[in-house]
Amino acid sequence: MAFLKTYRLIIFSICIILSIPVLGLTSDLTHLTAEVNVVQGFEVTGLLASIVTLLLFPLLLVVSATRKNAFVLYIVYELGIVAVLWILWVVAAGLTIKKKNQLLGGFTCSALGEFSSEVEQKCNELVATEGIEIVTFVLLLKYMLVLFVYALVIHLRDGNSQVWFQTVEDIQGPEFPALTHKTGDLEPGAAGVPMTNYSTPVPATYNTPTMQ
Repeated sequence: MAFLKTYRLIIFSICIILSIPVLGLTSDLTHLTAEVNVVQGFEVTGLLASIVTLLLFPLLLVVSATRKNAFVLYIVYELGIVAVLWILWVVAAGLTIKKKNQLLGGFTCSALGEFSSEVEQKCNELVATEGIEIVTFVLLLKYMLVLFVYALVIHLRDGNSQVWFQTVEDIQGPEFPALTHKTGDLEPGAAGVPMTNYSTPVPATYNTPTMQ
């Protein structure tokens, strides 16, 4: 379906673009903490989520453009892949939010800038990473819901259980029955058209009196 195919391309492209700054920001933060041998959990999950996204989503787009019936593109498998990525981004965002709250303690990054400009810069990087991670997992969640609901409607309405083993480009929208019919197309005996028996009327006969 054109809508679902375009929606998939947009979501995947945005996630790829957002993964690039997350990779850069978390790499910079990891470089700082690695110097004191204290690598944080939010840094590891942020790096993992961004790297896996940058590897899988371009691969899925390339495969869908070159191989139409690859099993990895089936809806059931694509939902699984996106679900795993969504979990990674949720965990990364949760750990980043927790770390930000621990560091700031109700203050803003500008308040920390009074002590050190470098600390303020790292704080801003942490806040930016948090925002991008939240946006990314929300986009992935929306795509999963749209794809799952659409496939489920086709499965239940049309009785097409094989829709889960079709690609996004192959599935067709649910077929809705026609609500109106042309009268000229219906014949007696067709569905919904009752049979009507008509008999030829017999002309009335009159007895003419005879003259005596």
